[in-house]
Amino acid sequence: MNTPALTCDVCGSPACGVAGSALGACSFAYCRDCLAMHAEPYGMTVAMCAMNGAGRECFAPWFWPVIEGTCRRAGKTEEEFWAEVRAEIEGGTQ
Repeated sequence: MNTPALTCDVCGSPACGVAGSALGACSFAYCRDCLAMHAEPYGMTVAMCAMNGAGRECFAPWFWPVIEGTCRRAGKTEEEFWAEVRAEIEGGTQ
């Protein structure tokens, strides 16, 4: 039986495995680069952050590298990220 290759849920490249997410009780496939950057799937990070607050100050310092790595991997600035989080809080993305 042929099983499909495992791809990173963050960037789409070949994944090295599945691991628990810093976002909560969920797991994603990660490549080594995304693991090293603490990057999480961008849309999920926006959604999870929207449930908790609209700025870095709403999160524990241990979570800041997750936001930074996720933004870096997605090619977004933190300003763009927080704007998307605020938009999600105000009514979701259309």
